[in-house]
Amino acid sequence: MFLNSLGMYLAFQNWWTSESASPAPIFILLLYAGICWIGILFLSIMISQLIMLKQDKKSFISLFSLFSKNDYDDHFGANAKAMNRSVQITSFGILIFSIIIFSSAMQLVKNYQLKKYELLEYAKIQYISTDVKGNEYSYIEYNNRKSSSTILTKSYSNNKKQINSGDSIKIIYSSQNPEIVELYSNFKNK
Repeated sequence: MFLNSLGMYLAFQNWWTSESASPAPIFILLLYAGICWIGILFLSIMISQLIMLKQDKKSFISLFSLFSKNDYDDHFGANAKAMNRSVQITSFGILIFSIIIFSSAMQLVKNYQLKKYELLEYAKIQYISTDVKGNEYSYIEYNNRKSSSTILTKSYSNNKKQINSGDSIKIIYSSQNPEIVELYSNFKNK
């Protein structure tokens, strides 16, 4: 539980630190996801041992024992296959639960930051790009050109006129953490 919580905390702290397209933050977030996954595996092993094994056969098994078939079979005997399936099912459940908790926490913090430390500003669109799914993203500069971000602007262009590079759009961002930014029209409609 500690490794899962630590990985989620570190990812949470570094979520808005830099541009999303930069490889360094992506690598760091993947590292934190790896820490979470190791924690999830340890937790699922412990839960599976509680479910599958009798009280007198419980002992600590390391994550590395899962990679050695002989050690795994020696440790669990006839229950090895059932234990392996139990670990897989438990890990998947804990992973889904962790993702839901992480995304909910991120949304709560974003809404809290934007409501408590809100600053409204018209940001200038530097350029517009489209991802693989056809979503329009605009690279904007704001906070007296001290901050920049890429935000989804497809919903803005559907409700208003077509947007182009050089246009200004109304945004809301946090004065405490300027990396938390959203279109004002999207935030107002929540």
